[in-house]
Parts: sequence; C-alpha cells; structure tokens
Amino acid sequence: MAKVTFPLELTALARFFHEAGTVLYAVGGQIRNPLLGYPVQDRDVCSSMTPEKLMELCEKHALRYVPQGVEYGTVLLCPGNDTYEHTTFRKDVYAQGGAHKPERVEFGTSVSQDAFRRDFTVNALYASVRTGEVLDPTRRGLEDLRRGIIAATTPEPDEIMQDDALRVLRMVRFACELGFTVEKKTFASAKKHAKGLKDISAERIRDELTKILLSDVRYGAKGNAGKAPGEDSPVYKGLVMLDKLGALDVILPELCLGRYQVQRLTYHAYTVLYHNLHTAACMEINGMDAQTALACRLAALLHDVGKPEAKRRNEQADVEPPDYASPHTAEEEAALSAEVAGKTSGTGHMYGHDRISADMAREILTRLKYPAAVVDEACALIAHHMFDLTGLAKESTLRERFALWGYAHSLRVTALREADVYGSGRTEKTAPVETAVRFKRVLMEMKQQHAPFSESELNCTGEDIMAWLELAPSKRVGEIKRALLLHCARKPADNTKEKLRRICLDMRDAQ
Repeated sequence: MAKVTFPLELTALARFFHEAGTVLYAVGGQIRNPLLGYPVQDRDVCSSMTPEKLMELCEKHALRYVPQGVEYGTVLLCPGNDTYEHTTFRKDVYAQGGAHKPERVEFGTSVSQDAFRRDFTVNALYASVRTGEVLDPTRRGLEDLRRGIIAATTPEPDEIMQDDALRVLRMVRFACELGFTVEKKTFASAKKHAKGLKDISAERIRDELTKILLSDVRYGAKGNAGKAPGEDSPVYKGLVMLDKLGALDVILPELCLGRYQVQRLTYHAYTVLYHNLHTAACMEINGMDAQTALACRLAALLHDVGKPEAKRRNEQADVEPPDYASPHTAEEEAALSAEVAGKTSGTGHMYGHDRISADMAREILTRLKYPAAVVDEACALIAHHMFDLTGLAKESTLRERFALWGYAHSLRVTALREADVYGSGRTEKTAPVETAVRFKRVLMEMKQQHAPFSESELNCTGEDIMAWLELAPSKRVGEIKRALLLHCARKPADNTKEKLRRICLDMRDAQ
C-alpha cells in the first residue's frame, strides 16, 4: 500500500480533526508529486467537516484561518509557515456554459463522492494525514500515475469537461509539467468542449497559459528542465496540443492568423504560427527569475504575431522592398528573391512586422491581464528582435544601442535572436547564431571595460552638468546626459568626472 509523509505542522492539525471525530485528508498534488518524486507545490486538504465546524475547531485551538469561499466549502488553514486550502467534501452543480464556478455545491461525507467531482484521476488521490495511507477512490489514479496518463475521473469525460472548460487548459498543463500523455477519450472530450473557454475569465486563462509556457522549469531538475529546448520541450508539445484542441483559437486568436501563412521553405520549415510556437519552445530561460522568464517566453511566442497583418498592409500600400546590402532576415530574403522571380509563393512582404507584432502583443497581454512589467518587457523584446539581423551594424552602433537598452535587456534580445533562428527549423540548435555571438562578445567587452548601461552609471549627475554649463533645470540637461551615455558606451575610459566635464564644455563650445 502506497504511503506518503507530511510536515509536522499538518500532522498536528490532523490530530485535532481526529479528536473531533473527522479524518483530515491531503489530496491532489500533495499525493501525486511525492509519488513521482517531485516537490510539493500545491497544498490542498479536505474532510467532511463543514466550514462552520472547521472555523469553530480553529478558534478552539487558537489556529489561524482565513474564510475564503466559505459558500463553496473553502477555508484557508495556516498552522505554520505554509497555507493549506481546506475544502469540505462536496458535489458541484454547474450551469450550462462551462464557466468554471459551480452554480451551487452540495456538501458530502465521503471521499468517493468528492473524488468524482475532481478533474483527473491522478489529481483524485487522497491520503490520511495521520497515517499517510493513500486512497484511490477512482481505482485508476495510481495506475494512471504509474503509466503517465492524464484521464478524466469519470468514465464519460464529457461530464468533467462540459462543467468547467478551464479543465481543457489544466489537462494540457498537467501533461506538460508531468511529461504525461492524455487518454484518447479525455482528449476528444476536451476538443469538443474547448470553445467553452470563451466563458472563462482572462485571469484564469492567463494563469494556465503561464504554467504551460514555464512547464519545463516547473519542477527544476526533478522535472523537464533537463530537456533541450525545441520539439522535445514540454512547452512546444503543450502549445501544439492547444492548437489541436482548438483552444488556441479561443485564447489567442491573433496568433492563429498565421496558421496558413507560409514562408519561403528554403529558410523556414514552418508557417508563421508554428514558427512562433517553435521559437517559444527554443527561448532559453534558465537562470532568469520567474517574471523575466515569463516575459521572454511570451515575447518569443508573439514575436511574429503581426506578420499576417504586416503582409496585408504591405500589399495594400504596394511597398517597395528596402535596398538591403544583404537581406535582413531569411523570410525577407525569400520575399525579395521571390519578387525578382515574379513568384511570391504566398509569402509577400512582411516589412514592419516587428512594430506591428509589438503593438498586437500589447493588446493581447493586456487583455489577458498580465502585469504591466511583464507586458512592457515582452513588447520591448518583440520591438527590438529585428535589430541588426544582417550583422552589418558598426560596433559603435551596437554599443550605443546596448547602453540605451541596458545590459540585462540586451542579453534577453540576444536570447530571443537565437530562439528566432532556431525556431525557423533550418538551423541546428547546436550551431552558433553569428549575430548573437557578436552581441555577446560586444556586451562582454563593455562589461569588462566598465561601460555604463544607464545614465545612472555615469560619473556625473544632472546637477554637475547644470553647474558646469551654468544651465537651469531643463530638457537640455537630459539631452546632454543621453549624449554622454552614448559617448561612454563607445569610449568607456571617458567615464570620469573630469573627462565628462571636458566633453560637456566641448559640446557647448561646438554649438
């Protein structure tokens, strides 16, 4: 018989339940993850105790609690440093439409009744907190866990999917995070009910999409993090699954406009949509904090979302291709070559797609209620992803641009460049990307030379500039600071107070 162990603070809490004649059970990830060898990140518990009785118990033993969703049987328990979400055994009754929130709940007294209102068998595993003994009410959870399968708790998956369309995204997310496959009937039901996602709140869709995009790092070294980015990545598999289910059309319809937008096969193995999906999976995020990693993955996913719209605008305007010394991107080279040959193969011009994509991404991410900082960084990366694709920019130009962007953002643009190239399907993921290699070299040299990456790193202040030039506070002071930053990006040794003063005076005398 499978058993799991629990923190002392939780077992102490279970004793109070036992003394009150009730068994406290841990459920879901607290059972599933230890059995898989993964760390516990979700702390859900349940029992037959009603919220009112539970709050009385907490007050009797001076336990901290937070009544949250009491009408649905939920109370947060805070016995120590962790918080546990306690839900009374219940049966959920949903209205039509799959809008996630039950219309009403009926409290129950049995684990079995509670198990079959949950979504998937591997999430319907329970264990007595006192004994650690694992219960499998669906009689499939442990076997599905062993075989690596996501399956609905009910024999007819429609009963699960039609009630709450968010389960479509949860199904994909668990498959990605755990590296599991989805049982055929469950997948077919999810596809049937994916349109119900239109009734789900933007916040809940955002949270599940985020977890899918970061599924390769969810469990660190224990999970999928060791897998190389690309087609083997759980991120790519999850995004493809969303597309096959029809869920992508509901949650990211703008992205799906690129589904049939072909690109020159000499340089691109995929349509615009699948190039975006591959690029997201190829975006390296190891070592980044969670917010930055999310912004980078979102940027990679949406970096070319504006290509179909750019093509439409270019066709309407009859845009002449730029006179490139060499092509800027593989797809632009294909478009130029095709125009000369008189056959566009459906690709057309996509000039300006970086700015269009950034604008569209801002609308999409704002709609999904992503934090402003994530939106700003993702959109900045998208807007900058076409910079110096030919590798023809002078090193002084690179230095100036990197100083304006900042060191960290410049590295993220470099990572997006690599993901973009690898996501084309025409370059091996072990091959160096020449422009990215050059970016990294210049950035490393700037760091070694102590070049400033912001005006705050200049060895002078606005007050210094005003004193040197006898200026009052004005817009001109800011313009001078920017000019000094660009100068020192090229010549880091000039970032001393005396040399900056001399440069300021020379600028004044040159006017």
